[in-house]
Amino acid sequence: MELVVSAGLFMILMVISFGIFTFGLRGQQRALIQTRVDRESQLIMEALAKKIRSSQVDYDFYTDSIVNPVDILALRDASNISYVFSLGTNPPSFELSIDQSPAISISSSLVNVTDVDFFIEPIINPFVPGQAPVTQPRVTVVFDISASKGAFQTSSKVEQTIPQRGGAY
Repeated sequence: MELVVSAGLFMILMVISFGIFTFGLRGQQRALIQTRVDRESQLIMEALAKKIRSSQVDYDFYTDSIVNPVDILALRDASNISYVFSLGTNPPSFELSIDQSPAISISSSLVNVTDVDFFIEPIINPFVPGQAPVTQPRVTVVFDISASKGAFQTSSKVEQTIPQRGGAY
């Protein structure tokens, strides 16, 4: 009888220990995926911010007037090099094309960027020759990013407004 009770208590302790271990392992996997999404979001936003601050919005790229949000961001730097940021489709990623070259992904293959919106203010070029600009251009970037591993998935919506530092070139 004592052996049965001891074996029963041992079994209960083993089941509880296994449950705690499994719970901790799942939490670690969720945290790992969230860290991946956060890190990748930060890298994408840093690359965009650096390029927006050192370039200007290429208003000539947009044939019609800009209607926010736009899904393509066109910039031009002081060397007259064009940079076009957009959403890639296969796999969903953040892409960059430099001087009309084929687009390359700037996001990791471990994450999916599923939606990108750019809000450009002002919607017309504020740098008119002979006149002082009325407002400083800025771009608000909004994108959805997700990652998954096994049965775990996480996603985030990232938003940042970035002012353009350079004036008209």
